[in-house]
Amino acid sequence: MNENCSTQDNTEPCCSKTSSKSETAETVLDAVKKIVEQETGGDPQQNPVEESQSDSAKSADEVESEVEDKSTDQENLYKHFADELKKAQEDVEKYKEAHLRAVADLDNFRKRTQRDKDEIRKFANTGLIEDFLPVLDNLALGLTAAENQPEAKNIAEGFVLVSHQLKDVLKRNGLQEVNPEGERFDPNHHESVAHQTHDSIAEDHIISVVRIGYLLNDRLLRPATVVVSSGPEVTTKGEAEEDLSPKEPSPSQESEDSKEVSESE
Repeated sequence: MNENCSTQDNTEPCCSKTSSKSETAETVLDAVKKIVEQETGGDPQQNPVEESQSDSAKSADEVESEVEDKSTDQENLYKHFADELKKAQEDVEKYKEAHLRAVADLDNFRKRTQRDKDEIRKFANTGLIEDFLPVLDNLALGLTAAENQPEAKNIAEGFVLVSHQLKDVLKRNGLQEVNPEGERFDPNHHESVAHQTHDSIAEDHIISVVRIGYLLNDRLLRPATVVVSSGPEVTTKGEAEEDLSPKEPSPSQESEDSKEVSESE
């Protein structure tokens, strides 16, 4: 009886423990359902494992597509940079050529400017020296005339020294005489005023100089005025035979010869 009582007495506490355990299990199940619903987006029928597998498959495809997109982008970027590099190299070559051309033009300009300056400096006194040429001519004529005047010999010698001094000064400034007597005629430096036959001077050679010419720093300032030889005199065949044939004495010459003979007798 005590056992039954004890059993009866203990029935209520045992039932209360069982009910509390069932409530706790239901609470845990509810919490698990909520978590599953949150992960599945409110679809409790969806399997989380299948979802994770599909997500992993999708993510693999996406990764592969992203890799392909990135490789394509890299290829396009590489091509773009290659084109830009080629264009930059072409620009460098173009600008380098333009720079070298500009440097060469500048160097040529400097040389040309220096040459022009030197030429201007060399020929700046051309007009002044040209005005001295008639003075030299008249001085030479006066000295030539004084050679035939014995009483003016001492004075002439003094003027000869003055003439040499003047010529030396002009020579230091680039003046040179052109006195081509006996040389071949050069139309670039000589001016012919006459042609004459000459037995000893060859054709197209200068017999005499009428007026001396001058060069200024190797540039012709005044041509020399000359007389040119046309060579020895050419005789025709008839004239040559006439010169070689014996000449008959004229009547006047015969009378003179007879007079000389009679006088001698």
